[in-house]
Amino acid sequence: MRISLTSPVRKAAFLSGCTTAGLLAWALCWQAFAEHWVARAGTVEGYKRAARIQSLNADYPRALGTDLIHTNVAEAILTLQASARINPHSAHTWLALSRAYGVVGPTENQHQAIMEALAADPKDVDVEWDASMFLIQNGDVDGGLKLVRDVISNDRSKEVAGIQTAYRATGGDVERTLAAVPPTAPARLNFMRWLLDHDDASAADRVWPTVAEAEGKLQARDLFFYMDSLITRGQTERPSRSGQRC
Repeated sequence: MRISLTSPVRKAAFLSGCTTAGLLAWALCWQAFAEHWVARAGTVEGYKRAARIQSLNADYPRALGTDLIHTNVAEAILTLQASARINPHSAHTWLALSRAYGVVGPTENQHQAIMEALAADPKDVDVEWDASMFLIQNGDVDGGLKLVRDVISNDRSKEVAGIQTAYRATGGDVERTLAAVPPTAPARLNFMRWLLDHDDASAADRVWPTVAEAEGKLQARDLFFYMDSLITRGQTERPSRSGQRC
């Protein structure tokens, strides 16, 4: 569409609009630059200044609140609450807020923050890990074990810690601990390895049948550590079902 600028009034209005738009764009660019400049040091004061410059950016109060958790938990909670109001869909804001509440002591507020984090991003490993610890510590062991299994499934680096946490949470109940171990052959074998490393060969024997039925292929070398244990104990007949998986 063509706009006629033949009259002086229209020309003046057009130039005024262009000037205003240009100034606004310049101001926004300057604001973004200023935010980045004061926050780049990663200090508490820098985050405070950045938050004052751009009050609608939830990242700065989240970073500030996270830094304050172990030095001024009351201010950390207020700051993280402000971040959550700006962006209630940030799982990491709710996670940081739950940790801040946890410094004060397990409360309904901490539980609510954990649930909000899970709702915002139910597949985030850090969120699931913190939520599993909270649930286990507050009596919901089965709910926590399910989250531990999801964590291990998505982040193998947490496998040993997850198995150890689940085993302790169940009081050494192997069958309940299996609820936290993904139903795959490698994961179940690693659980057996962990049990043997902790001198619980009888528990490893109880896990073995679930390995033979789990998902994933097994190679003979994958079983050497268990064979060595059986030979030491004079029970070489036990892994007879492994032949169908190798």
